[in-house]
Amino acid sequence: MTEEAELLFGYPVRYIGGAALVLIGLYNFLCYTIRSRTWHITRGQVVGHTERDEDRNFLIIISYLDQNDVRHTVKGNIGGIFGPPVGTGVRVCYNPQKPEQAFVCNASAKYIIPMILVGLGLALLAL
Repeated sequence: MTEEAELLFGYPVRYIGGAALVLIGLYNFLCYTIRSRTWHITRGQVVGHTERDEDRNFLIIISYLDQNDVRHTVKGNIGGIFGPPVGTGVRVCYNPQKPEQAFVCNASAKYIIPMILVGLGLALLAL
């Protein structure tokens, strides 16, 4: 490749891609952190499974009680190809203003995936 083909906005493409991955990873980490601090956390239970979604992630159906002891049942995306068995207890983060907005709180969503993106971005920037 020529030097001109490797430039985007006057910078090498790997720098643009690396910076984008770092920013996306930090944004995901920040969004999850804000949600988990402002949303309520409770115990829920897996009550069923659905087919995989368009991204081939395994969807589970979780049931939980909100702060007013009202039971809600929502679909949760846990990623991956396997979900926990029916009856498994899970931590659920939910929006107290809109209890139908909920997700399974897990370490991979909070730390692992954003840090992989940041690591890949830093690797591109270091090349």
